[in-house]
Amino acid sequence: MDYVFYRSLISDVRWADLEAPAELVAASINTSFTYDSGILIGVYKLGAGRFVLNTLGICERLGEDPAAERLLRNMIRYAATETNKPLADLPSGFEEQRKEFGY
Repeated sequence: MDYVFYRSLISDVRWADLEAPAELVAASINTSFTYDSGILIGVYKLGAGRFVLNTLGICERLGEDPAAERLLRNMIRYAATETNKPLADLPSGFEEQRKEFGY
């Protein structure tokens, strides 16, 4: 992500110590004093579906930063790419998995 365009959206928060995502969209690496890296946006599979983990400040910058609006629009378009498929059955053990997630 070019810092010139996305600097107001990039936060110091990132996902770390997780399984590798099915799709890594954006990551960060800090090598200034020590080494640190993490996921800014990652797409994970869940059963027949998928979900997106995001740490960018997109919602906080809506109406202020055109890059935030473009990223949100692109994320919505991406999420809608498989909406024409029939609903899949829930995976076995989904209720336990849902409780693990805190829902």
